[in-house]
Amino acid sequence: ATTDSIRNSRCSTCIVNEDMSNYWIPTLFFQHSDGSVESVEQVGGMLVYYFPTGDAFPDGLHMLAGSSGRRSFEVSREEKAISYRCLDYSGNMGPETPAFPQRNCKDGLRV
Repeated sequence: ATTDSIRNSRCSTCIVNEDMSNYWIPTLFFQHSDGSVESVEQVGGMLVYYFPTGDAFPDGLHMLAGSSGRRSFEVSREEKAISYRCLDYSGNMGPETPAFPQRNCKDGLRV
């Protein structure tokens, strides 16, 4: 997509048809022990924080978080922007961490 195609779009997957905002959710991949990779299904919704700045992103903005080749956490400003937390609506969510939780997450994983 380009800036112009996004601005000129008239379709929406939002429940409120008048909401013409663009929301992008990155794809999370799981690598099996045999080396094969599959995308993880995104279930539920997403949480969006709105800040009252009034400024739109500039044309040509690119955002990048993390590295597709990274296999371990290294303390850096960039990697501090990525975190994981098990969702467990019975109250046992556990801490937010810089690494994948080492247990199954009962109600999903917040990335």
